[in-house]
Amino acid sequence: MAINTLVMSNIVKLLSIENRLDLLYCDSVFRSCEVTNQSPYNNRTIKLHKGVDNQIRFRVLNPDRKRVSIDHLSIRARFINKQNGERVLDRFANILTEKGDVQLIIYEGDLVNLAPGFYDLIVTGEEALVPGVTVGENISTPFFLDQDGDIVATVEVVASADPTPQPTVTLLPNNWTRWSSNAGVDIQYYSSAIPGQRIKNHLNALHTFAAYTTGFSGTLEVRASLDLQPPENYNDYFPVDITSGTQIITFDNYTGTTSHSFEANFMWLMFVYTPDTSLDDYGTIDQLLVR
Repeated sequence: MAINTLVMSNIVKLLSIENRLDLLYCDSVFRSCEVTNQSPYNNRTIKLHKGVDNQIRFRVLNPDRKRVSIDHLSIRARFINKQNGERVLDRFANILTEKGDVQLIIYEGDLVNLAPGFYDLIVTGEEALVPGVTVGENISTPFFLDQDGDIVATVEVVASADPTPQPTVTLLPNNWTRWSSNAGVDIQYYSSAIPGQRIKNHLNALHTFAAYTTGFSGTLEVRASLDLQPPENYNDYFPVDITSGTQIITFDNYTGTTSHSFEANFMWLMFVYTPDTSLDDYGTIDQLLVR
């Protein structure tokens, strides 16, 4: 007797869809820029997804629909709120090739404070008013989206991948590095480098942290750095003012939870605590949560 077996296979097909706009660039005034190819340049809305990094590719063309070099320009993209005209994002793009290929990267943090909806996108090319002079007034030249002289594209921000809440960094007792001087009399413990809101490109620069302690006596402080890479020596970090009006939090045989916050756009953060070694038992910091 034959037995027919039905095998169910769950197959999900994924598509790679590129956000791309064709831009028309004219070296002179647009009214003298005649488009020889009347086919549409762009016919769809650009979508940016909250919660992930996005990119928009631009292909810069001349009126003959041939790629043109824009190496002498800095490419700038501005996002405008359609409802109130507020500029909500301003970014420079990367020129990838000599033939007008441009890449604009929109990081996850750039979209954190943007509500889902539609925004205007305006792309311009900037160059120095006086050639060879990098400081001073710039000339801002628009890129056009079609042969009618339109310079505003439509971007839709969608929240389909938006993660909430932001992940919390947890520091446990074995996550600290011990440092001592004066033959071990002075002891400090410092954490590894933690990315700040600036490196994550978050427009909201608010940081919060909470320390869970058991009979702890000593001090806790936050230090920060503006370097692109985290400094290896914790002495290269500078102290941070927290909202309680101090740079150092003091504990006296404290058991419980204490929380603080501060608002600043730092690249890297580091936490340092100093136990009161004059005591036989100075307690413990059981964990530190950072967001």
